[in-house]
Amino acid sequence: MRNTGHSFISIVKKPLIALCLFIVLCNVHAAQAYIAITYSNTNIDVEDLRLLLMPLTKSEVEAEAYAWQSLLKSKVTLINNLEIKNKRLERRIDKFQSKIDKLFELKDGSPSNRELSADQKKQRQTFLDKIKKIKDKRGSSITSIIDGRLEIQSLAGNIDAILDEIDNKGGDTKELRLYVEAATGITVDIADTKTVWLAIQTWAESDDGGIALLISSLKFIAAVIFIITLSSLAGRIADHLTQHGNV
Repeated sequence: MRNTGHSFISIVKKPLIALCLFIVLCNVHAAQAYIAITYSNTNIDVEDLRLLLMPLTKSEVEAEAYAWQSLLKSKVTLINNLEIKNKRLERRIDKFQSKIDKLFELKDGSPSNRELSADQKKQRQTFLDKIKKIKDKRGSSITSIIDGRLEIQSLAGNIDAILDEIDNKGGDTKELRLYVEAATGITVDIADTKTVWLAIQTWAESDDGGIALLISSLKFIAAVIFIITLSSLAGRIADHLTQHGNV
């Protein structure tokens, strides 16, 4: 009987091990095969995104985070390339402006207000025309950069919501958070008044910028007025009750 029991265990042991390994491999494959879906709509409301993430497992939410990180990386790369192009256009403007300044210089290199010759005036106008064309290109480039930066902030907000969900499910988000923080840094050249004005104008017109600030300010003012009105009304009621009580 003992030999029979031992033989039965020996026969069943290998298939059971194989079955367990098969189940483990299937689970691993399922985790690896998960395809992120929430990043297909970059304009998704952050609250809707949180609801979509709620039923997902930690590994699935992590897959979503990396998909959104890839979007962020692509957008940041695009905007940084535009900024490089913008800097090159700035250097070209400086180059032509320097040539215009040299037309007014004396032979010893000192500046002057002397009258230019006909040929020099023609050169000056040529340089001015080139500067104007470059500035027009810069204006379009600056607008694209500012719009792109706003998109980057929106992506970062969604990623932050995803990372919060990973934290809730016991994951480690330190590295991803550091990446988002480093990648979303915004700088504006305050020496360039046109860039600053466009940045202010775009911010003011954006839902996350001036409009949001205006709405928040109006809500705050309304709340203050309501509290003051309520306090005044409560004071009057108290005075009225006191007077009647004394009578």
